[in-house]
Amino acid sequence: SLGHILEAVGETIEPLPRHSPDADQAEDWVTFTLWQRLHQKLKEALYSITLADLYYDARSWQAAQGETNSFV
Repeated sequence: SLGHILEAVGETIEPLPRHSPDADQAEDWVTFTLWQRLHQKLKEALYSITLADLYYDARSWQAAQGETNSFV
């Protein structure tokens, strides 16, 4: 999966440096929670997409464009 490839080359999908929101500010908690949820969904997507998926998507697009030459 793309997530595993990113790990293998030392990349990270972590959001900006983690911080704890101010406990007194509701909007800080809302923003913090939103970013946590977005990060989780991004991880799920990256770990579910394979190189084969990307290749298929590229070939499908190429076919839709009427291109017959080889992609790879």
